[in-house]
Amino acid sequence: MVNWERLSAMADDLSLALKDDTINGAQTDGWHCLRCGALWITKKPAHWRCGICGAEVEHQRIKNYRRPRYYLPFFIDQETAEDICLDLLKKNLKGLSKHFCTSALEGLQQIYLSYWVFDLNSIADYTAQSGQEIKENRKRNTAADQNNINWLEISGSYSYRFNSLTVTAVSSTGVRILPTPDEYNLMAMQPLADVPQVAVMGYDLDLKEAWSVAQLKVKSQITTAVEQQLCGHSGELIRGIRCHIDYKDVRFRQVLLPVWLSCCVYHRRTYNIVINGVSGKVKGKGLLQYK
Repeated sequence: MVNWERLSAMADDLSLALKDDTINGAQTDGWHCLRCGALWITKKPAHWRCGICGAEVEHQRIKNYRRPRYYLPFFIDQETAEDICLDLLKKNLKGLSKHFCTSALEGLQQIYLSYWVFDLNSIADYTAQSGQEIKENRKRNTAADQNNINWLEISGSYSYRFNSLTVTAVSSTGVRILPTPDEYNLMAMQPLADVPQVAVMGYDLDLKEAWSVAQLKVKSQITTAVEQQLCGHSGELIRGIRCHIDYKDVRFRQVLLPVWLSCCVYHRRTYNIVINGVSGKVKGKGLLQYK
């Protein structure tokens, strides 16, 4: 059973953080990719190249960069990751040279990805229209039925607790290759005492922007839940659902999740291999073509 109280204790108060965006923020060095827009923190990318697209990166000094406080350690070691990488290359690309395989393995590196995680209570007051279908027979043409719907205004409330609602902190073009957070066990998170000694893909979606994305996710899920609840109880038609949502006890965590990432070029095309650093699960069909 998931200990949500433990996870909540590892989170910070959102309202306090939004009032002062310098909390836990510090000046740090970063490297910005000139091609895909990825931002790399704490460690210069290998050979001054981006781990996603292989393009050049330029140094960037970042102010008030909020350091992640929690992370998941790597479980998949280098040897295992290399075996997975070679197996995928042989299955997906024909006529590979030894040089290409060596190049692909040299480009394999450990990286951490940034995510925002929110816990919150939501209370939604909703209004909608409930419709009953009424059939009326025409006297002059009994063979034809005219279907009418009688719409009535209804209202109510719906409350739900969201635990570990996750928002990807990267909005650059590299986001499509990132694994989804539900592939990880967030209960295994550990406090981050120091800067990781591997490359970190930094966030370009700050806390305020991430919270806006989280609210859209909450609204979508609540609207769907209300519609299902109303249709299930009445069996009637439902339309025009509008929700006003109050958020209570909103807390957040910024976490780092581990992946093995390979960037290699084959016949002038750039490919990525993304391996979950905990489970060894491969993103997609294994070999992802960049653009």
